[in-house]
Amino acid sequence: MPPSEAVPGAGGLSSLGTGFTPSMLTASYYPEQGWGAVAIVPRGPLQLDPATMALHYGQAVFDGVRAFRQVDGSWALFRAESYAERLRQSCDRMAIPPLAVDQMVALWRSFVAHETASGELDEDSFYLRPLIFGCDPVFGDRPSTCYQLVVLGVRLPAVRRPPLRVLVTDRFVRAAPGGVGAAKVPGNYGAGMLARKVAQDNGCDQVLWLDAGRRRWVEELGSMNVMFVLSGVVVTPPVTDTILAGVTRDSLLSIARHEGIECEERPIALEEITAAVGWKGLDEAFACSTAAQVVSIASLQVADRRLELPPETPVADRLHRLLAEVEQGRRSAPGGWLTRVQLPD
Repeated sequence: MPPSEAVPGAGGLSSLGTGFTPSMLTASYYPEQGWGAVAIVPRGPLQLDPATMALHYGQAVFDGVRAFRQVDGSWALFRAESYAERLRQSCDRMAIPPLAVDQMVALWRSFVAHETASGELDEDSFYLRPLIFGCDPVFGDRPSTCYQLVVLGVRLPAVRRPPLRVLVTDRFVRAAPGGVGAAKVPGNYGAGMLARKVAQDNGCDQVLWLDAGRRRWVEELGSMNVMFVLSGVVVTPPVTDTILAGVTRDSLLSIARHEGIECEERPIALEEITAAVGWKGLDEAFACSTAAQVVSIASLQVADRRLELPPETPVADRLHRLLAEVEQGRRSAPGGWLTRVQLPD
């Protein structure tokens, strides 16, 4: 398969976009010089020693940020500083020398400018995937001394995803207190793949994780934060060291509150949700992420029970629409949410 093609998914949110953009941005870190050697080159394979530390010990972080075409035809990154700060925090957790937030945002802006300058990008948005990994070619459970940054682009149409069927699991755990649950590291996703397979084998698309201690408290989906509308109130678990601080999650809460929608960030017990389904107190449920934006939840599989959720999702629909309007510059955004990209002359 040509490297520019996207791998088709098996359903749910397993595929991302319609293909890669033509180029990639690279940079290197060495102790003597820090971060440097920035280049934008044609996308292609990396030359890695088979002893590269990240492949054996998992010292790597990544993130995702989106660029949107604006109503005037220009391009802008959405909440770039927030994503760069989250990437910096992930680097700190994995003992990786971080790039400064403004430095990272500047690299993303230059990459978006390069990829959109030709005017050949038909989609109205694309997704940037920055990856940083330790590249010392040695065996040893210590931090690497040298690091590589790669930024890839994926063509990502701004379309609504179909509702999700979700398996609630108490067999597997995503993260434990004191671990790396709040960081965006590859191991968090690799460790969840068996649970995802079990979900798919049971006719579901995604997994809803519970807390590691009691298997009682709702945390997040496999790659998304989760929100419930309980008697008209948007309720979502608070961010902890076992839950990724979703930028889309934070954006939706800000938009909802601005629109007068009551929101609560508080612990949510699984039994509260199952009971609310029974007495019709659960109006709707949805998940959110950078890539998927807002996705309604159609059902929850809890043990041997499949709980069908209301098919009408007015709050999720409204928030999805408002978020898109902000991202595309059709509605005013809070200061700093849109970082304009200056195309080369």
